[in-house]
Amino acid sequence: MEHLRSIFLSEKGQTTTEYVTTLLVVVVIAGALAAFVKSGGLDGLFEAIVQDVIKGAQG
Repeated sequence: MEHLRSIFLSEKGQTTTEYVTTLLVVVVIAGALAAFVKSGGLDGLFEAIVQDVIKGAQG
């Protein structure tokens, strides 16, 4: 029974698991951002920023 408890409570490999989980989350976020950019979702945002800069420069 103690052997089973030590297997389930062991932290061996925890760092690798955390690294893989973090890497997976980063890949998913990057993929979602890439899909958003590719769909043209940022076009309006950049246009609005440029218009604001132009209005600010004109006074």
